[in-house]
Amino acid sequence: MPSTTTLTARLQARSDDDRLADLQAVHALHQQYVPVWRKLLDAYEGSGGFLDGSYLWRYPNEVEKEFRQRQEQARYHNFVKTLVNLFVRHVFREGVKRDTTDERLIAFWANADGAGRAIDVVMKRAAKMALPIGHVGLLLDKTQKEASGPSRADEKAEPFLALYLPQAILDWRQNRHDDLLGVKLLEDAPQEDILAPPPHDVRDRQQYLIWTQDEWARFDGKGEFVEDAVHNLSVVPLIMLRPEPSAAQPFLGQSLIGNANVVTALYNRCSEEDEVLREQAFSILTVNVPVDGDVEKVKAQIGTDVGPTRALVAQGSINYITADMGVAATIRDTIAFLIQEIYRAAHVRFQRDSLDSESAEAIRLQHTELNEMLAGLAAELTSAEKQICRVWFAWMQPGDLAAAEQAMEAAQVSITYPREFFTRDLVEDIKMLADAFRLQLGETFEKRAKKRLARQMDPDADGQTRTQIEEEIDQLQTAGATMAQDAAEQLRQSTQKRLAAFTKPFPVEEGAAA
Repeated sequence: MPSTTTLTARLQARSDDDRLADLQAVHALHQQYVPVWRKLLDAYEGSGGFLDGSYLWRYPNEVEKEFRQRQEQARYHNFVKTLVNLFVRHVFREGVKRDTTDERLIAFWANADGAGRAIDVVMKRAAKMALPIGHVGLLLDKTQKEASGPSRADEKAEPFLALYLPQAILDWRQNRHDDLLGVKLLEDAPQEDILAPPPHDVRDRQQYLIWTQDEWARFDGKGEFVEDAVHNLSVVPLIMLRPEPSAAQPFLGQSLIGNANVVTALYNRCSEEDEVLREQAFSILTVNVPVDGDVEKVKAQIGTDVGPTRALVAQGSINYITADMGVAATIRDTIAFLIQEIYRAAHVRFQRDSLDSESAEAIRLQHTELNEMLAGLAAELTSAEKQICRVWFAWMQPGDLAAAEQAMEAAQVSITYPREFFTRDLVEDIKMLADAFRLQLGETFEKRAKKRLARQMDPDADGQTRTQIEEEIDQLQTAGATMAQDAAEQLRQSTQKRLAAFTKPFPVEEGAAA
């Protein structure tokens, strides 16, 4: 395939070595942060050094064999994944409302990645990656299929989203308004033949993709040209998702868990606790042999099989000596502190046994802080989706951004994420529902309260199940109506009894006149 872009022409004008050096060059911030990004991703996935033990800190003078044994036995408690998935679930559990009059955009939302995954699935995955690492890139590319007919309606090429982690966004350029002017991405090279041996050279396993506001070009890992095209979008179609944007570096985002070394420290403290318990927690049988005693004779008397069912007779006093467990207790306190720090960085309280000692105002502020964090995530997801839609309309009308904006406005695109979270505790909602029943606030209010409570008690219910639950709630009689009917029935029965008493003949005593 011949090259067609000035971007490719510039690179091919360089020598092979210079071209490869240009492709391998990375942004200064990428070089600085990539070790941190890798560790943050490992913390979420439980992979990398948390899987093979390479994140363990070696003790001074620790021999290789013992260090390897600790690495094999190290345990990783994945609090990061638990927190991230919890937040993403809360943001998406109420559902994202999307609406437009453009049928092709609706079709794109149903197949956002070109592989059958809806936009909800793609954005959830992006959020799960962006929260622990800080940011991800969503490239709205377009398939390279040729048109099958003379009109746009016959065109088969469609935009699709591809996710790029920060490690794969090698370099970028922005103007003073923070608009993206160009980006260089690292991709996995296609390996289509399952019977072919995997390449040993890392350069054969990767390739480079460069985008500017008008062109794109792809080169393999050795710097050889693969393909390119002129897109004329007037924008770089990479949308950045940053749940908490960096104030100092607008292109980057900040991790939910803050410093990855806190997670590494927790991993090491757990290994050290196991080591202390394994090496020091078990009592040691000791025998005090006098200076003039026969040590070997005592050893023979005791033997090597020592257990609780044996009686020992030996010279000298016999005792069990237990190691000082203060070290283990200190390590355990440090572990609890590090877990608390991870949760605190994520705006979540970890130790619930201290709730009684906290003031109501302190608890309210903590809930407010968490709500604001989730609302900020929802706002960033909304902004990213709107940018995706703008680029999608640019693909529909390349070369005319104004027309693309007008088309988007005419399509009445609406994207709404929930903005309120944890406004009340679940217990408070249950109390509110009980008060509604007691105060008889009416059928509409009671049913609305029941539906809201049902959504909170079963947030993972699918759409069909949730609809069925709400329909059943609509068919139920409200507590107030039931109470009123019960009261009416009691009054009716009481009245009937009184009337029956009035209609009975009075008893007549014997001998009395009729």
